[in-house]
Amino acid sequence: CVLKAIMDKAAKGNLSVDEFPSVMPLPDAEGMLAPSSLSKAKSVRRVTSSSSKWAGSSSTNSQGSKKKGHGGRQIIFMAGGMCYSELRAAREVMADTNMEIVVGSNRFIKP
Repeated sequence: CVLKAIMDKAAKGNLSVDEFPSVMPLPDAEGMLAPSSLSKAKSVRRVTSSSSKWAGSSSTNSQGSKKKGHGGRQIIFMAGGMCYSELRAAREVMADTNMEIVVGSNRFIKP
């Protein structure tokens, strides 16, 4: 899948600026992918009781511990539609790189 290769390169900071130019100045790739960039962020949410209906819906990996993401966030929007295999490719890249990927489209196309 071509989209998976593009997302993988973007997550690793190796995406060609000549092929995919930016409208705004690009952020520093090392600073964006640094693990310390999110470690300083703190939540402003109030801690409520663990009996909340949302308390058990955290993402965990196969060992049962919480995933800790690092770096920035990729936002990908496909105009014209996206199929489910492209959505799965985004999930695979997100699992491999621990970078959050937000995928959107104006509709999902059934195969």
